[in-house]
Amino acid sequence: PNIRWVVHVSPSESLEDYVQEAGRAGRDGLPSVAAVMYNPADFRAKAGEVLAQLPRPSEVVRLHNLLSRVYRALGSPRMLVPLRALPGGRVSLRGLDFLRSAGILDYWLVQRAELYQAEPDVPVEEEAGWSIRLPGGLVFSSPGLPEVEGLRRVPFSFQTCGGELRLVAAGRVAFSTGGCGGEWELVNPGGYVIVEWAPGYRPEEVDILPADMFSALHRRRSSEIRRLEALREAVEAALAASSRGPVEADAAFKDAVRRYFSSPASPRGPGELPSPTVRECPSLKSCAEAAEVLAWLEDALGPEGVYVAYSSGRLLGELAELYRSARGRPFRFRSGSLASVARLAERGEWGRLMDLGYVVAVAERGRLAERAARALKPYPYARLYIAKI
Repeated sequence: PNIRWVVHVSPSESLEDYVQEAGRAGRDGLPSVAAVMYNPADFRAKAGEVLAQLPRPSEVVRLHNLLSRVYRALGSPRMLVPLRALPGGRVSLRGLDFLRSAGILDYWLVQRAELYQAEPDVPVEEEAGWSIRLPGGLVFSSPGLPEVEGLRRVPFSFQTCGGELRLVAAGRVAFSTGGCGGEWELVNPGGYVIVEWAPGYRPEEVDILPADMFSALHRRRSSEIRRLEALREAVEAALAASSRGPVEADAAFKDAVRRYFSSPASPRGPGELPSPTVRECPSLKSCAEAAEVLAWLEDALGPEGVYVAYSSGRLLGELAELYRSARGRPFRFRSGSLASVARLAERGEWGRLMDLGYVVAVAERGRLAERAARALKPYPYARLYIAKI
């Protein structure tokens, strides 16, 4: 209660976090100071850290597909998988959280597990509280079950190779999700996750996420960046007012906080995403639909959920001007080469395309436009606008 100073040498992850952290000063009612060491580069670095903690569409696809292959190998809706075998590294649990929020699975963590050979009538579940029965009379459960007739402990290990997973029990392969073109490597489990598919859900491998999942992932990423941007804007408002004194700087910061908390918390979320299509226009300036679609997507997915691909800097500039004129707001979308996007589509790298966001592409009529239209045809989250001149 007697804290007089709170100093941030780097930004918090959001305005909400900063308010909570700075609020530790002066809880006894006496004058106190909260200070931020401001450097714009720190906010850019923090944005990268924030996004790195969130699952990308490609990571969710890999996670879903591995668990689907385990299901196919076992034929059981409940499975046990080592944490360190999950794709996505440190964000794998957030990927599981996302799949849980989508209603397709539930999961919980256990630190240790043992494998037993059990007769069908041995009540393993009653003794341990949980169990997972595998083919061949094998059962995963808690360590330390009492030795009884019809139950014996079996040594086991999990191994991975090229994204595949297998269980070796007593020197024999109990199940495998697929073949390995190299060497199987032992997994140091680091704990286990028990996954149970939702009743009625039939897990099958996918290349592209359904629209509701694609949208939800990008809305979350945009929302987290917006929370960080709100802190940056509040700090910059205080800096701009600081020349008039600390009282004015404090008031400017508090005004920015009030505006943030009174505005919508996240992108509104779409009904249905725009259908994939190719449009030809006499010129890009005559194709106002491109700017309208960008505006709709920004409201639905946030800036992190939209990617602008272009064949030339001139067309990118024209699209930016169309957008600014229509919306009266800055053009702040991530952008890059249409040739790179077409190359990803030609290779069928749909996960990397989904990571970019919904693609709005602009191109002059010609070989690149034809190539992109052909390559993007199977992909549901892209629109291509072709200017004839």
